[in-house]
Amino acid sequence: DFLQNSSFGRAFLVLENILKNFDPIFSFFLGVSFSWSFTFFITISIWIFLVSFLYRILSFLEVYLRYKGINLILFFISILAVSLIGISNILSDYVISSIQKADNIMVQIVLSLAFIFAMMFLSTISGKLKKMVSSSKEVKDKKKIEKKEKRTEKELKKVENQVKDMKRGEMDIESGKKLFKEVGRSLREG
Repeated sequence: DFLQNSSFGRAFLVLENILKNFDPIFSFFLGVSFSWSFTFFITISIWIFLVSFLYRILSFLEVYLRYKGINLILFFISILAVSLIGISNILSDYVISSIQKADNIMVQIVLSLAFIFAMMFLSTISGKLKKMVSSSKEVKDKKKIEKKEKRTEKELKKVENQVKDMKRGEMDIESGKKLFKEVGRSLREG
């Protein structure tokens, strides 16, 4: 009766009807249907945490993989695996049953908050790890560029010496052309 008579209640019911339309999606990805329950919110929290955690972990692979985008493919496969196996639903059932074993309501609230803070802590740590890996990737890329610059400087020095030899008449024109082609090919190959 309260829900029907107040504007907040009517908005609440409209939102509930809208979210009920997404039940097949919730059921597939979360393993539970939508409801205003602790179980649903713990399950969706765990699923969001797992998805963000997997994304950050798999983004570490970008540093080591030769082809860009493979980590995204692995990420989507991981989301499907988490959803099909029902990992978030299994974890939420375990967490809820563990919390409900406590007799005191205050202990249950503290355990619930501890669980939420643990997920936030792990999420923060994975974010920091991602930043560390990204910075190591930048260092690796910088070293690769420096290596190419040194090789280019070496090739240019070689050309410079050969030009001097040509000016002194110590090298014929055909040998000089051949050298320039080799140096050009070497620079293009990088």
